[in-house]
Amino acid sequence: MAKSILVDLNLNQNELQNSVMQNLASNPASGVAGQMYFNTAVNKLRVYDGTDWVNLERGTGTVTSVAIDNDTDGGLTVSGSPITSSGTITLGHSNVLGSAQTTSGIYPIKIDKNGHITEYGTALGTVSTTADGLMPANKSANQSSTPVGSNNYVWDATQAKYAKLPATAFSDTTYTDGTAGYTLKAKQDGNGNQIDTTYAPIASPTFTGTPTAPTATAGTNTTQIATTAFVTTAVSAISGGMVYKGTIGTGGTAGSTLPTTGVKVGDTYKIITDGTYAGQAAKVGDMFIATATTPTWSYIPSGDDDAVTQVTAGVGLNTTSDDTSVDGGSITTTGTLYLTKSGVTAGTYQGITVDKYGRVTSASNMGYSTLKKYTGTITGDGTTSSFDITHSLGSRDITVQIYDGTTYEDVIVDIVRATTSKVTISFATPPVSAKTYKVVCIG
Repeated sequence: MAKSILVDLNLNQNELQNSVMQNLASNPASGVAGQMYFNTAVNKLRVYDGTDWVNLERGTGTVTSVAIDNDTDGGLTVSGSPITSSGTITLGHSNVLGSAQTTSGIYPIKIDKNGHITEYGTALGTVSTTADGLMPANKSANQSSTPVGSNNYVWDATQAKYAKLPATAFSDTTYTDGTAGYTLKAKQDGNGNQIDTTYAPIASPTFTGTPTAPTATAGTNTTQIATTAFVTTAVSAISGGMVYKGTIGTGGTAGSTLPTTGVKVGDTYKIITDGTYAGQAAKVGDMFIATATTPTWSYIPSGDDDAVTQVTAGVGLNTTSDDTSVDGGSITTTGTLYLTKSGVTAGTYQGITVDKYGRVTSASNMGYSTLKKYTGTITGDGTTSSFDITHSLGSRDITVQIYDGTTYEDVIVDIVRATTSKVTISFATPPVSAKTYKVVCIG
């Protein structure tokens, strides 16, 4: 994060050592005359002349020759050496085509890495000058006797465009060459037998009636279809899962006592009447869960315990008065918990001592005066460049800091401690209208 400097810096003819110009890949959106930066895209130093960003070139002179890269398939050739006002630079290439082709058509070509055409083949057909596109016309001269295969493109005379045959064109379907192009006939299998389309399709079939399927072996974990028999077996094999069976107590859905037979591990009951169940005193909301089929019951209290009536003696709390030194005691309906006194007089201190319980045990001001702080705001109007800030701290021995009210970055400006109650803040350029800067004075 860069620090903004809002005033001119006078180095008094001292060196600015080991400095680096700002690196940018493109010109700043705006500039002032004399502003400079280093363009990393062209590796040149640029300066704003008041209108444009111009390169600071390394030197001046006249180009008298052009080097030719002989490692490429073509490059630059020079006529006129050294280069004069009448010199010419032309693109070099190897003329492998013989002569220019003037017949319109679609030609297969080969291009080298410099963009030169090095080879060309026979025209695929005459280009139509009236119809859209550049494909050859559908005429006998452009027809081939070689059979087409699936996924090849064929000419559809009806649509006047090329169409692609499906991958199954010559396996489970039959096509004939008609006046409207290739026409699909009845679906056939690989042996030429017509396919019965009344069967459910492989993709997203819809069954009716009571469809059946082979039952997978217990424990199968694949994408195989699961029958109702497979599901019933899997559910029956589950053991130890927590299963809610009902409520126990007066009017309970499972009776007034916990069952003693037919119990499975995981059977769970909720108590709705206070009492003793399976030898355990329980209250409304408590639960019992079977951990063995004998049965053995595990008691789960609801957590709705009685109110706290006693505080165990400790450090820092008492139940009678904030002036007592006795910790702990009984809590009544009118009881109140207090923090015991630390022995430190109430007040403002710069230094304190705290025990392991977080209580202040001693405090002092250590002979130092208390620092004060003033915070103010400067708002620009596009005209004013100097602002008087009245802090009323009563001293010039203060620290003054200025930061941007929007970005919160520190800025550098001129600061004069004019009096013991006022500082003057000056900018090289008046802040724009509504621009804010925060002023913090400490002392």
